[in-house]
Amino acid sequence: MFDNSPNSLAILNYFDEKFGQIIAPIGLFKVCALISSQLERPRLSLVHITPPRQFKTWTSKDAIAMFPDFVYEAGSDFTIPHLYKDTEGDLDRKCIVINDGTVLFRSKTSRGSSRVMGGLAELIADEKYHYGDYKTGFDLKGRCNCIMNMALASFQRNERALEESTFLDKFLVLFYRMPLEEQLAYMRKNKWRERAGKQLIMPEVHVKIIARKVQIGNYAGQLELLVKDFSALSGRAPMGQADAITALASAHAILNNRFWLCDDDIEILRIARDYVSNPNAPNKGKIIQYWQQGRSIRDICLSLGREYEKYRPYVSKVLKDAQNEGVIDTEAV
Repeated sequence: MFDNSPNSLAILNYFDEKFGQIIAPIGLFKVCALISSQLERPRLSLVHITPPRQFKTWTSKDAIAMFPDFVYEAGSDFTIPHLYKDTEGDLDRKCIVINDGTVLFRSKTSRGSSRVMGGLAELIADEKYHYGDYKTGFDLKGRCNCIMNMALASFQRNERALEESTFLDKFLVLFYRMPLEEQLAYMRKNKWRERAGKQLIMPEVHVKIIARKVQIGNYAGQLELLVKDFSALSGRAPMGQADAITALASAHAILNNRFWLCDDDIEILRIARDYVSNPNAPNKGKIIQYWQQGRSIRDICLSLGREYEKYRPYVSKVLKDAQNEGVIDTEAV
């Protein structure tokens, strides 16, 4: 794996040694998002969702340390005027890193949170956002993207607001839960490292950013199939998922000083596919995939080992939501 991607291999090995196998790809995805800030369209924006104390902040800090020039650190509590004052309105070629979306939501009224999310969504999509109230008005501008960390429980509470602001339409949403055994292995490894006096050395990653576009070549068909997978598993519209996976593959190529896709860039998408299903709704993606295969609601319930009369309403709701999102185009009855 990654025979043509030495930088990716070094980054994965570093995060694996530091945090474990589950978290290692998250570090690489965040590095790719930072690289993506240098691309023309599409660019990769991430929402990274885990339970508390599972290294959301630490992986961001390490990724930022590798590419600090590409980052605007927004912290966890800010407003649109704060962004303008801090950057003089210019966020061009920057990845806006929000350390904790949970804190951002809790520190504001519903209207304030909606304004931040809506403003960022418009800025990322249109490269310009005009802010105006009864006191002042100004423009934020720039070809930029965003990484936001968020606790799983907070995401569940605020998902509707994030959807309504169109914020999530611009993002690849990634989930994971670190298994207990992996948490214990992390603690054992850290204790051994402390006793041994061993220090991890961050890899030196040399990237020549000389291209704003990456050639897809013969990979269009594979990307199309992956878009269908990502859309079904996430329950999000294919168009947004297509932009996200194209940007991830492109940034991964540039990270490894290539300006055309190769098998390694498809491999990172296959790895990312394992992180797009919401662990609080594990059957959602399976339901959509089964429906796309032409199965009936009754057959879907049986395939999932559920009693038809009790589970049918949930299956119908998932399919109705998927139709409203544009994931499927046939109505479930």
